[in-house]
Amino acid sequence: MISKLILIIILISSILFVFINNRFSILLFFSLYSIIIAFSYMYFEAPDVAISEIVIGACFIPLVVSGGMSNQLQFDVYYRDYDKDIKNKMQKYCDSKDLKHHKVSHDDAQNYEANGVLSNINIDVVVMKNMDRFIIEIHPNSLVHKEIEKFFFDRDDVDIVEMEILDVKNN
Repeated sequence: MISKLILIIILISSILFVFINNRFSILLFFSLYSIIIAFSYMYFEAPDVAISEIVIGACFIPLVVSGGMSNQLQFDVYYRDYDKDIKNKMQKYCDSKDLKHHKVSHDDAQNYEANGVLSNINIDVVVMKNMDRFIIEIHPNSLVHKEIEKFFFDRDDVDIVEMEILDVKNN
């Protein structure tokens, strides 16, 4: 009876796991799920596996993933040319995705630039003005191209293009 209850709890918790949207809630739930699995291992008389599950599943993996996620929660934007409306829309985009809008300073960006081409992959978006149009360059590895286009659909003076990255290692 208890073994069936344990398996039902594991089944329900694994189904609930799919419906969580918040990144940090997923990590917290993953740790809780690992603890539930560890208790099931203890019940089924596998204490060595239970200890491994707690150490790796409930502690180590969430720490490593949260460290990686903290870098992904910042959206770096370099404004070569400033426009208040564009900055506000970038901020709204970041707010909608729970990202920290980080304005890269001109001095920092100069360290990344060679002949007008960015050589550092840490900048997600570059905003610049060419004549009477704004150009928003998005990093080629970024998955936000279509989403950012939605935020700027009402601006006829904005072109959204893929950023050209200079491979410093091969030059």
